[in-house]
Amino acid sequence: MLKSAALLAVVLVTAGCGLVERTAGPQPVGRGPVERHLVYEKLGQRGIWIADVAGGHARLLVRGGRAPAISPDGRWVVYVSCDPDDELVCKGTFVISTSGGEPRKLSSDVDTRRPRSDTWSPDSKRIVVSRGSPSGEEEALISIDLASGKELKLAHGSSWGSRFSPDGKQVVYVRAGPATSASGMESTDLFVVDSSGGEPKQITHTGDSAAPVWGPKSIAFARLLPDGEWGRSEIWQVQPDGSGLRTITGPLPERYRSESGGDTKEGLRPVAWSEDGRALLSAFVWSSEIPVAVDPVSGEIRDLVEVEFQYAVDISRDGRAALAYTYPPIGGFNDDSATVLIIPYAGGRPKIVARGAGSPSWNR
Repeated sequence: MLKSAALLAVVLVTAGCGLVERTAGPQPVGRGPVERHLVYEKLGQRGIWIADVAGGHARLLVRGGRAPAISPDGRWVVYVSCDPDDELVCKGTFVISTSGGEPRKLSSDVDTRRPRSDTWSPDSKRIVVSRGSPSGEEEALISIDLASGKELKLAHGSSWGSRFSPDGKQVVYVRAGPATSASGMESTDLFVVDSSGGEPKQITHTGDSAAPVWGPKSIAFARLLPDGEWGRSEIWQVQPDGSGLRTITGPLPERYRSESGGDTKEGLRPVAWSEDGRALLSAFVWSSEIPVAVDPVSGEIRDLVEVEFQYAVDISRDGRAALAYTYPPIGGFNDDSATVLIIPYAGGRPKIVARGAGSPSWNR
């Protein structure tokens, strides 16, 4: 099973693509242009900052916030509220308008891992959280209505890595099962459930599936091969009904895989699709989660940029830019080494859009 490093954020923007789409105010999806934003944590100041997608006009949105995720329509930011003086003391998941104002608590769930736009439903009306009980005995996948706060339990059991379908009608997620004999780790498979509730359907049955990303044509996911061997995760794809299971990358080139237990390479995992399905941002998991480009047709893998300790976050809808951040190992942090990056997806020099910052999210 893939493991994620803490604090993840990647922003990619090509030259000439940094124009900000503005209206008199943010509008719901489907009702004309929306305002595009970039949000991120200020690590030294422990707050959520908001800027335009090129990083300009940055301002403090709320103090004591971590792991922000902006809604697709650009109107809201969901985040974990924590004590500005003690990041380990957190009080739940909150939402705040991108124009500011009073935050509102949505739930007592606390997840300070990487933010993702896929936390949100495509219509910006709901979010999904993975919830564990205080005793750790019962876990569930929960959908929360933004307006009313009403909750809907989508699935029972240990789950993570959920994503909405592009039309918002379904959710794919990972469910853990019994340990496998090959690896001694929990088996993991993909399930699909209607976002309105119902009986989940299992769509993979190999016990080695993780990190699903729902694109316009298929669901990409990481698969541990062979037989769940650690450090060999390839990218595969499957249809929402479980058909069409096949590899995208095929066997990984040597540099992306680990042949010994002493190596920390864990292979590849998908991160985000472009809107047309022609670009698949992925992460080479090796100490950090280095952004790489994967061609969904040929399976070709291409490094985006050579920068240490990167973490891939998202790709722009047009597939021309990726969002990422850098964060050094424990003991190596300073304001210059923790940065939010915009990287041209076709290749080229990354642009630093924020320093002393991490955990970015955008709706570009």
